[in-house]
Amino acid sequence: VEAFADSYPEGTVLFVRVNTQESMLNAQHLVSELNSLYSCLDKIVSSHTDTYNVETVGGEYVAASGVPRPCKLHAIAIGRLALHFQKTLDGCYWSSGVPVRVRMGIHSGPLVAGVTGEAIPRFRLFGDTVNTASRMKSQARDGCIVISSTTATMMQKQSTVRPFGYVDRNH
Repeated sequence: VEAFADSYPEGTVLFVRVNTQESMLNAQHLVSELNSLYSCLDKIVSSHTDTYNVETVGGEYVAASGVPRPCKLHAIAIGRLALHFQKTLDGCYWSSGVPVRVRMGIHSGPLVAGVTGEAIPRFRLFGDTVNTASRMKSQARDGCIVISSTTATMMQKQSTVRPFGYVDRNH
């Protein structure tokens, strides 16, 4: 398979970090439970128009909108997806009894998307938008979604959204 890539002027990326290190599960059980969790998230993605599961790596799940099919309401689509994830995972537990906790980050901007790899070709995203979404996730506390100011502005232009600032859903 020959590598190819396309540029997209706008898209939105969602990073989800799951608390795998706190799960207190051995590797075999963790992989099995992550498979179930990611299968659940995949079903949610498939129920949301214009969203796409990009990849999972360990305890990270990445989704996007606006790529590979352009979508004007990509920020809203990912915002709704993140809220659906949050609602679905609220009250879930690992088999060890430890609560499943997620941290999410969202950012919008230009993206490069393409297929890379020969042995196992995969669709991937590249660019500062991906890196910024990951940084937003790193700033989130358990149970929270951090949205960049760029994405928040897009959301406000696309729908009725009001900023809440920091909301702690765990207390």
